[in-house]
Amino acid sequence: YRVPVQRVGVRDVFGQSGEVDELMRAYGLTDENLVKTAKDIVKHRI
Repeated sequence: YRVPVQRVGVRDVFGQSGEVDELMRAYGLTDENLVKTAKDIVKHRI
């Protein structure tokens, strides 16, 4: 069976130190970005 996969996570970059909220924003892992990615996946399903 063909199963589409979309990776969501931190890119291959050196890590940083900081507050959790700051790091999540820096790596694009905010609620808004995750919801947008999920909606894009559902929208473009074949």
